[in-house]
Amino acid sequence: MLNSFLQEEKLGKYRFDSLSYRNLRQSFVDYTNASVNLYYAILFSDEPRVRAAYRALEDGVDIFDKVQERILESYKGGVFSSRHITRPEATHPLVIGGSVAQTAIFGPANLDIIIGLPAGSTELAFAHKFGQQVLNGRVPELLLFPVSFHSSKNEFDNATDVQNSILRWVAHHKERIEKKRILIVDDNSSTGRTIEAVKSALDRVGPKEVFVSISEADIVRSELDRNNPCRSLVASKAAYNHSIHVLPISRSLRKKTDLKELTEIRKMETCTRSRYLADGNSFSEKVIGKVYLDLIRNPTERVLEEVDPDQTIRKFQKTALSNFAPVEIVYQGEKFNSVEHAYQAMKFLSTTWSEVSDKHIEFINKKLEDTGESVTRADLPHIFSKQSMSPGASKKVANFLRRLNYVRSDWDDVKVPIMIDLLVQKFSTSEYYNVLKGTGEKYLIEGNTWDDTFWGECNGRGRNFLGRSLMCLRSHTSEVLSTEAERIREKLIAF
Repeated sequence: MLNSFLQEEKLGKYRFDSLSYRNLRQSFVDYTNASVNLYYAILFSDEPRVRAAYRALEDGVDIFDKVQERILESYKGGVFSSRHITRPEATHPLVIGGSVAQTAIFGPANLDIIIGLPAGSTELAFAHKFGQQVLNGRVPELLLFPVSFHSSKNEFDNATDVQNSILRWVAHHKERIEKKRILIVDDNSSTGRTIEAVKSALDRVGPKEVFVSISEADIVRSELDRNNPCRSLVASKAAYNHSIHVLPISRSLRKKTDLKELTEIRKMETCTRSRYLADGNSFSEKVIGKVYLDLIRNPTERVLEEVDPDQTIRKFQKTALSNFAPVEIVYQGEKFNSVEHAYQAMKFLSTTWSEVSDKHIEFINKKLEDTGESVTRADLPHIFSKQSMSPGASKKVANFLRRLNYVRSDWDDVKVPIMIDLLVQKFSTSEYYNVLKGTGEKYLIEGNTWDDTFWGECNGRGRNFLGRSLMCLRSHTSEVLSTEAERIREKLIAF
């Protein structure tokens, strides 16, 4: 339940300014801590701690009910699927207990903070805190930091956004981290990428020392990655200093399917159909629903294994399939020179531009020096519809503004329907419709090298939402797309 409650934080939605959210979060963290303490106190036959933990659970039942209600409402609203609530993969409690004991007895002493990385190491982090208290007589502070670079676990456009999110989280906790001895814990890792990113960000704010403890050595996956040209990162041996077990996985890259996974897939399909494919839904919503169903049934990793490379188009860059391709787009009453221009423009509300500081405008112009472009304050409201602004320059400006937190707060909720609307317009034109139909039955993958694992695929991973969307549009007639495009052009109400 705690992992589900924290799910949106994986998207960088930390809500540092929401006192009610932070209070509820801390209360439920404390409640979960009592739950884990109860379990491991029973294993340790520690009756006083069993009684204390049980009392805490009884006293906090109102917090439990409040969080449960919030999670169920989010699930019904389609914020996340049942997969976020049920975790079929989890480290065995005896492995957790062994790892905790190994680290507490033979690992770093006098720890001030333990950092857990939900969802994988949530229970592990609480258990480490319990172990430090029982075995070392210390009660280190616990910080839970939901973060992941794995494409199936986050909705970020690319890894740069994940890194920026990490830096924001660390900056917010700077005073608690400075000059402290910190232990980062994780259940397993084959590449060490997430831990390295978190450790690098922590080093910026001056902790005294940072240690790492991984409970299970994912050496089988590391070996597979080492021999896989699409996945070159492999965790160092040092990451496994406190590991007590080898993660049991198949030597085949394709996971085995179990009954629980099949049940979860059916739940996700049911949720998708009810949200996007009902009779009253719009054309764009139904496209989104079909793409999600395809994604649930056919993960990109499996597609890459099974599809004939000769029947695949795996690069959109500098082709008519790219969002950078020139085409007139009319959206929210404004004209744009490409899908990319319009998509970047929609990241910002009209009220945003008055908030952009002169200093940030100066920074924007520095970013644009190599393009020959420049902007003034008067340009800001229509910066993405300037005739001279290239698609690449518009993306550069938008990414910079995003790092400065000017992007609308609901962007992750609205970006997909916006993109579908823009693609419908583009491929309703005879020129681009003919190009799309000319791809025949080939599988379309927006392969890239810039870590976009939501819209495309990078290093063998990604949702490829753009490629899947184009294949869905390809199945419709030009008349259907033209009718929908006209409706979209007339739509003036912002999401």
